[in-house]
Amino acid sequence: MGGANYKEEDWSKKLAAQANGFDVIIDSAGGEGFARLIELATPGGRIAAYGGTRGPWKELSPQRIFYKQLNIFGSTMGSAAEFAAMTRFIEEKHLKPIVDRVYPFAEAEQAMQRMAQSKQFGKLVLKIS
Repeated sequence: MGGANYKEEDWSKKLAAQANGFDVIIDSAGGEGFARLIELATPGGRIAAYGGTRGPWKELSPQRIFYKQLNIFGSTMGSAAEFAAMTRFIEEKHLKPIVDRVYPFAEAEQAMQRMAQSKQFGKLVLKIS
């Protein structure tokens, strides 16, 4: 088991040092780094993608995907029942999101700029008062 922040330099090398490949990879970023996940996956591994904040996948080698017999699939939020189960889990476990910054609504443009520049770590919140 391992994890990495894709904003860190050499994140994929750090992950590779944690294990001899990963059977399951869950990715919320997409973008250029997705090709590195193909290399980190073990043969027969699975990669779940549920977000694309870093943009489209680039420089993917289909040969690496089928040579390793990888399963790549996308996921969305799920059904209403699954959403309800998730919210119960969050309440029961007292999970709290990581908040990067709270902006007054009047500063929404600054929040959008911060997000566009990928400077945030966690959620950006607009406060309406």
